[in-house]
Amino acid sequence: MGVFDPNLNTADVKLSRWGNSLAVRLPAALIESLGVAEGSELSLKLNPDNSFTLAPKTTRKPFDRAKWLKAARAHLATMPSSKSVIREMRDSARY
Repeated sequence: MGVFDPNLNTADVKLSRWGNSLAVRLPAALIESLGVAEGSELSLKLNPDNSFTLAPKTTRKPFDRAKWLKAARAHLATMPSSKSVIREMRDSARY
């Protein structure tokens, strides 16, 4: 179940219960081919012949850790240093 054949553009999937709803799990290869990730919005269209079309509404770019770290370090460099909160807590603690 859940195997995507990229040559045929087909996948056999299973309908499963999720709370009071039913859900379909999409195979990883199909997700990759659609260019979507968890949290992406998909559009489902019911066709006249009772088939349906599933297409991404928007694509989500994969998380780029290096890019995020670079932006975080640049932002941190603009922040002024402040007194140590830990030191302040230790100095005012009653033991």
